[in-house]
Amino acid sequence: MRQGQRLFNRPVAACLGLVLVSFAVGQDAGQDVKQPERPGRVPDVIYLPTPGDVVDEMLAMADVRRTDVVYDLGCGDGRILVAAAQRGCRAVGVDIDPLRVKQARDNVAKNRLEGPVRIEWQDLFQTDLRPATVVTLYLSSQYNERLIPQLELLKPGSRIVSHQFEIKGATPDKVTRFLSKEDGHRHTLFLWTTPLHVRK
Repeated sequence: MRQGQRLFNRPVAACLGLVLVSFAVGQDAGQDVKQPERPGRVPDVIYLPTPGDVVDEMLAMADVRRTDVVYDLGCGDGRILVAAAQRGCRAVGVDIDPLRVKQARDNVAKNRLEGPVRIEWQDLFQTDLRPATVVTLYLSSQYNERLIPQLELLKPGSRIVSHQFEIKGATPDKVTRFLSKEDGHRHTLFLWTTPLHVRK
């Protein structure tokens, strides 16, 4: 009986060894050596892609020019960054989700925009926004409010455009309700120009 058990256990042990080796190899293969240290939070805003025509409207509201530096916080698949860079400016995307970072980098590479566009795997609340002249947001009213200390450091004349969500206490310069031909929905867009005057 013991001999039979030994014969039975050898292939089982071999299979288990292969599974463990495969798992380890899979783990290593999935790592991106170019990624910075993992941020301390997990994504807690649901990723919803912005329709292309809404992206164009946001950049038009911000009057994006070749001299601008556009920061997209929660950049998702990088579509805003690609659209901005195609207008001739530089762009930086920030996302805490490594899957979105990979998608954004792939999108940038596909459009051959690696020069003017940079994607950071980072907590947006740890991002230095001072180099930005345009900031785009599609987060939540709560997150927008938490960003106020960072947004207040932007240079005078910088523009902030938020898709759907306002910044509590800050009166926007412009509010646009835009009907997207891509998804058939009406989207609300808010524009502020710095300095950002926030009612306490």
